[in-house]
Amino acid sequence: MLRSNHLSERNVEREAIAQMAHQLRDLAGALAWNLESDDRPTFTAFRETKSLSPDVAAVFVKTFTERSAMLLESAEQWFALQPKQRHTQKQGENSAHRVGIGVYLVDEPAGSRKPMPPRRQHRRKAKAPTPV
Repeated sequence: MLRSNHLSERNVEREAIAQMAHQLRDLAGALAWNLESDDRPTFTAFRETKSLSPDVAAVFVKTFTERSAMLLESAEQWFALQPKQRHTQKQGENSAHRVGIGVYLVDEPAGSRKPMPPRRQHRRKAKAPTPV
């Protein structure tokens, strides 16, 4: 018999995979747009270094995780401050645009061809049902 928390964990994993696929589609779309539209490129950039010690790399990850969270929070605040009229010009008119910003960190040994798997959050193991 499947336990309900097992099902909810699988649903969370499915949602995470679906979200990752959606974000990958967005990144690919931005890159493709830049190839097709020289006159109006979408901002995309990537910066990396392969010369940090593991300790300094850990500081980088911590620092830029915090900065990334602040950047994304500022985007949320900006969205919240926009008047409703600026979201769509007229009711019923299909003039709305989806905009957003994405951030990701890379954390792997230099020279590695295979990215390190994401760090899993520690999950509590489900307790076995007590016999009656």
